[in-house]
Amino acid sequence: MVQWSVWFWRISLSFSAILFAFAVGICVERFRIFPYSLINNANTALEAVVVAPISSNDGPLGYKRSVASPQTSWHQDSGERNLDWILMTRGSADFANLNPEGVLAQLIDREGRVKHQWNNNPDLWGTLERVTRVPKISGIIGPVALHLFDNGDLLVSYHGFNTFPYSVGLAKFDKNSNLLWKRENFCHHCFSVTQDGRIYAPSMEIVDGSMQIGDTACAISSPTTKIYRDIILELDSSGEELSRLDVMDALVNSGWGGQFIRGNKVVFETDDPTHLNDVRIVGSKFAASHDWLAPTDLLISLRNLNCIAILDFQTARIKWISSGAVIGQHSPRVFKDSILALDNLGGDEKLGGTRLVKIDLDRGIPSTVFPRRPEDLPDSMRTINSGYLDVSSDEKRVLVAVTHAGTIWEVDVESGKVLWEYVEGHSASSNTRLKIGFAKYVSQPSFVNKD
Repeated sequence: MVQWSVWFWRISLSFSAILFAFAVGICVERFRIFPYSLINNANTALEAVVVAPISSNDGPLGYKRSVASPQTSWHQDSGERNLDWILMTRGSADFANLNPEGVLAQLIDREGRVKHQWNNNPDLWGTLERVTRVPKISGIIGPVALHLFDNGDLLVSYHGFNTFPYSVGLAKFDKNSNLLWKRENFCHHCFSVTQDGRIYAPSMEIVDGSMQIGDTACAISSPTTKIYRDIILELDSSGEELSRLDVMDALVNSGWGGQFIRGNKVVFETDDPTHLNDVRIVGSKFAASHDWLAPTDLLISLRNLNCIAILDFQTARIKWISSGAVIGQHSPRVFKDSILALDNLGGDEKLGGTRLVKIDLDRGIPSTVFPRRPEDLPDSMRTINSGYLDVSSDEKRVLVAVTHAGTIWEVDVESGKVLWEYVEGHSASSNTRLKIGFAKYVSQPSFVNKD
């Protein structure tokens, strides 16, 4: 009898302690008293580490050569060589610790000589109002994509590592690296600029809980309680917001709500349902040959849906969509009667696993442009979660930044062969090849001395 009495009191005390802790928790949350700030900081840290996508080097990639400093080479002589310069970043926000110290972006010639450089300001994002760094952990913020203006001004998008969210914003610099303006507006990834200076850029809203998929019974629920809801921002030339478009609403209202559900699940769990990683103006040249397109339409990439689409920004309706022809893609570009894209995970594994793919605009059929044969591949074609494409003005060549392999290749679209190559060097502190997050053709600009 005494033993049962002891157990009864132990259970009663434990239950009372639980009730007391529950009541204290409610008071801490309701009135934000101690230790609310400690709990909140811990939660922010968890969100930054768990919710924010963290890219990492995906291990040995079978590099065929190791160089101490950058090297360039011509692989094929296809007549007249394209001598456009290359605008590039070396690394991304995820690999900021591998960037050459002080470098924001570089303009190089085909011999790898630096013709102009924009320097990084380490204090640029020292004070943040919307983005939160993980407490007591370094929150690295670095460049992702660039747009070069004729006078040497440079517009840059930024990501954060160990921050929540990972999207940070845009900043514009003059040719001497002086800051003109910056906007902490959650802009991220790759954006585009119109001839009149308007900017179309990926951004996001942070949603608590879940999101209903239109009027259906289906919803998206986040296992981490936070959801990245992708937005496209239209900004003026000073970075001030003009309008915004909700990507999920555009898909659902255009009849593509099924993109968000896998199998017969009513609730699909993810914190990053679309992962918008590129917004590109279609342009007059491409639209002129397709009467259903307008020059102001946007070509967008939704990585986590394996989806590429053309969107009418004015009506918020999808005009064209390709789903499943690529896996985890980046950098779609209009090209003649098709769309080119960097298919990060849909390539032949024996050739590295990444490929340059062409998707027919009318039939939606994908075909591999590069690599087609092992003998045409100088190094491993593998970049699992990044990379960049740019099409030459004559639409004969494509510039491919293979981020993880630390290379830039100029590829002949018709033959699928590498014409020119830039290979990054290894960092001074380790035997790790530097990364290349961005590479774009630039006609030799007037603001740079040609000598």
